[in-house]
Amino acid sequence: MNQSISSVQEEKMLLGAVISGGSPSNLLTGLVEDDFVVPDHKTIFREIRRCINEKSPIDPTTIASTSGGVDAKYLVDICAALAKEGNPWNAKQYAEHLHELGNKRRLCGLFDSCSAGLKEGRSMQEIMDKCRQGMRDLSSITGKVIRMPDAIGRYFDRIDALVKGDIVPIKTGLAGLDDIIWGLSPGELDIIGARPSVGKSAFSLGVALRVARNGKRVMFCSLEMNEFQFMKRIISEISGINSMAQVSPTLSDRQYVAIGEACNEASKLGISFTFDETYVEDIYSICAREKDEKGLDLLVFDYMQIANTREKAENETIRLSRISSKLKRLAVDLDIPVLALAQVKRQEGTSNRMPTLSELRGSGSMEQDADKVIFLHRIEREEDEYCKFHEETLRRFKREGRGEQLIVANVAKNRDGAIGHIHMRFEPGKMRYHCLTPSTQSTNTPTERS
Repeated sequence: MNQSISSVQEEKMLLGAVISGGSPSNLLTGLVEDDFVVPDHKTIFREIRRCINEKSPIDPTTIASTSGGVDAKYLVDICAALAKEGNPWNAKQYAEHLHELGNKRRLCGLFDSCSAGLKEGRSMQEIMDKCRQGMRDLSSITGKVIRMPDAIGRYFDRIDALVKGDIVPIKTGLAGLDDIIWGLSPGELDIIGARPSVGKSAFSLGVALRVARNGKRVMFCSLEMNEFQFMKRIISEISGINSMAQVSPTLSDRQYVAIGEACNEASKLGISFTFDETYVEDIYSICAREKDEKGLDLLVFDYMQIANTREKAENETIRLSRISSKLKRLAVDLDIPVLALAQVKRQEGTSNRMPTLSELRGSGSMEQDADKVIFLHRIEREEDEYCKFHEETLRRFKREGRGEQLIVANVAKNRDGAIGHIHMRFEPGKMRYHCLTPSTQSTNTPTERS
């Protein structure tokens, strides 16, 4: 067999990615032992498969625990070295390439075998039969063709599961918005866009809390807040106590008790956080590991413009395009929805109007990669085109002076459904959003007339 068609370095990077915390279910699907050429790598791949079947942790010790015929310490050392070389972000590409190289070696082996048979004087018919069978065997693993009956069967099974309630969409908890978008779907990249200081972080935090209260597991990645700032916002949302009051020396006994009760409630929620990882590739690795170990139903990413990628980019537009495409790939690979925040730049004369898809198009391929785009817009004047039917609400907010704001959530893009908007009351001190009206669905919202 021709082993010159190989990539030892890619074998190291792939196995290292799995050992260091990558998702084996996503990275190793479709690979077989013969896709690796290094004997030690074959052994490690086989033992990783064993760990997966036995639902054991994947680490150097468990991999080496039952590797008969191979010195355990030797294998542990190799696994530890591989873990240092692992590249989780590109690992899926490595796996696909290694499988292709494996198929090329198998094809070379088939041709060599047929050639040897001819030289040995075997009949032409025997050689042709062997070649046909070998080609059929090879074609069964080089690509997957989906037949219509199979696709229809799987489609109907999914619809049936939805009708029976076996598959429940992840709801945002804002009834009017869920009426339009039908919740957050696995494999989707949904973008929340807003101009600075409109409240998009508070909006996404509220979604995360409502999702977690329904028993789902959420990963919240914040690149602009630290742990203490974030916890203040969570406790504000749960307790209703202003975040500034929480750190005031005049905190009352009643407020102190309410904060304690909110902390107790928050501690039971399935929300995890990361504040230090700015590279989207590292976020991918963290989420893959979280899904394998604890389960993961939603990633909230705050926010795209201050994230980084390890791929070199010639300009800002290309950088943002790569970030959005990687977040979309994360959603597809891990089969979870990704709710990503994006900041729409202030422009002369535009601070008091709804952002538009054309403005988002100026930020790389965000709009193209997104399955849904939802813009948040704060109404500050009665002449605002989105203020219709809510002039009195706006006047009341200004008159009462409690800092409440009138916010519109506009679904400007929905790949699989309707577009439209809802009005919400936002309490900045408590980080709470409340729907004011049922959804207004449309196929031509004011945003689309930009």
